[in-house]
Parts: sequence; structure tokens; C-alpha cells
Amino acid sequence: MKKIKVCASCGVPRELSVDSHWGNDGTISSLSTPGQRSLLYETDGLNGLLRNIEALVGQSVNRIVAEGKRKESLDFLEDYFSGVRGMLARSIGRRRVYMTIASLAAIFGYGHFELREIKRGAYVKVYGRNMYCAPLLTGDLMAAFNVIEGLPASVHVEEKDGGQIITVRQGEEPDEELSARLEPVMIAPKPGNIHFDTCASCGAPTGLISCDFDFEEGIITDTKTGRRMAFLTLDQIDAALRELEVELGEDIAAVILQAQRDYIKNNLEAEEMGKGYQYLRYFLALRGLGNLVKYDIDDAGMEALIENARPPLLVAGIMHGIFELLSALEGKVEYRTMGDGTLGVKVTAA
Repeated sequence: MKKIKVCASCGVPRELSVDSHWGNDGTISSLSTPGQRSLLYETDGLNGLLRNIEALVGQSVNRIVAEGKRKESLDFLEDYFSGVRGMLARSIGRRRVYMTIASLAAIFGYGHFELREIKRGAYVKVYGRNMYCAPLLTGDLMAAFNVIEGLPASVHVEEKDGGQIITVRQGEEPDEELSARLEPVMIAPKPGNIHFDTCASCGAPTGLISCDFDFEEGIITDTKTGRRMAFLTLDQIDAALRELEVELGEDIAAVILQAQRDYIKNNLEAEEMGKGYQYLRYFLALRGLGNLVKYDIDDAGMEALIENARPPLLVAGIMHGIFELLSALEGKVEYRTMGDGTLGVKVTAA
């Protein structure tokens, strides 16, 4: 793994602080890829969501999720290895490029990866452990193969030595119709007035100081809560959830809402979520989930308005879970999305 540079003051990796901007509008935006939004999110929440969906529909949703992540990672890697950086990387050789990608995975909290074997234009074999989310990682690996080998990819995973041997080789061309439907929907964010205290050296929010970056294991841990986090590009997560609604029907929306509600109730603490409007506003904004501009809660229910909310179903499910966690009551949730990216959530005590 190449040496990872971190800020001497706060310990945040330079790859994150240099390219990511936490805006006052509740978004995390990429400075190198205009219009691209990012998401800092708990890995248990993502994995629980996918498990719940598969349990309801009785079939795997990995194909949709992996293709959505492949498109997002492909865009990121093509930008990352463009221009002078790309020419230098490829002139040094494929092994160095794959090692660079493994380092990026460690920075983003995707796990630990070691390059084992390469055959140019044929396959690459990797040992990995601590995978953050299997279908999302499949998409990442296919994208890396697409960029470096210029070929479509397939992924095979075999359990070994407390981790996985992952073989990526030439596969079938991607489903063009599915890929087209997974294009992100770009909505210009509405301005906000959220304030982040930032590191004087690198500009990253001081809220990230509580994150422990274990680059050897590829794990980001929120030391205040013990929860594992990962840094994702939001666009294709959003697109994949929209595609699940198209392919699997309206019932999936209820499953997504339930999965996020259950995650909040089972993994977060009422003491944390009960700190009030300003805390919840910061909680959502630090993750890039949007700008909470209205929040009223009592024993009868909750009403919330979140600008720049994405993915909207995840955010609505989070708010539903917060109500039930704080009230110890069951609630019925209703939500509405608006064309400008604003999400309205209403929870009524049952």
C-alpha cells in the first residue's frame, strides 16, 4: 500500500480533505468532479437495508446495487486517473495503479486489500478482508478492472484465510438499459446556513476528529459511538434505490423506510438523538444527507422538512426511527418529495 498522507493536526486523510467540501447546505461535494455528492454513512445501515429488501422480495438485489456502484466508481476512477496523474500511473505499471486503488479503498473505509496476481488483459486476483458491503464492493472492483484493463468485468469471491480471495476477470458487457436508468439525477442544492467548525490546517470539519482511520485494516470507526463508517459517492446509491423501486414495485419503498427506521431504533441511543434540533441538523449534514430546516416533535408525532435530502427514502426512514426511538411509540410515516430536492416527513403516533 502506498503511504497515505494525513493532516498533522486532525488526522483526516488528505485525499478526503483536499477533494471534499462540507457545504452549509447539508451536502458533501467533490471539488474535482462538479455536481457529485458524497455520503459518510454507517456500514451496518447499508447492509441491513439490503438484507431487509432481499428478505421481502425473496431474491438477490446485488445486480442492481453492484451496477449502480460500478457506474459511480468508474466515473470517480476515470477522473482520478485522468491527465498527468493517469499518464504517470500507467507508465509506472498496472501493479502500482491497483495498489493506489487499494489505498483509496482503505481511506474510504472499504476494507483491506492485497494484490496477489495479475495477468494483463485477463484477470487480477486480490486478497481482501473487512469488506464494507459485498455488492457495493463488487461494483468498485468491476470499475477498477474497467479502467485499468479496458474490459467488462465479472467478480468471483472465495472465502480463505479469514478473508476473501477475489478474482476479477473479463465478463459480459454491462446491461446498457440498466446502466442508462442508473444515471444520477442532478438537482442543484438550495443554499443553507449550517456552520461547521473546521481544522485550521486542512479545512475538514472538526466532527471528523472522532473518526479513527485504520488504514491497515481499511476501517473507519466513529470512536464516540463505536459504529463503522464508510465514505461513498451518493449519486449511484440514490440511483440504485430508485431502480429497486422501478424493478420491484412500490412495496420496496416501505421496506427501505422500515430498514432505516429499524437501524436507528436498534443501533442509536435516545440520549444521542434526543439532543435537539441543532444536533440532528449537524448529524445529517456531517453525513451529507441534507439540511434539516424544520423539526417539531412531541408525543403525538413529528414533522420535519429537509432540504437537499438524498437519498430521500433513507432520510425519511431515519426521521421515522428517531421519532420511535425518542417517544417509545410506534408511528405511521408519510413523506413527500419536491422537485427542488426538499423532503417533507410526517410521523403520526399510532
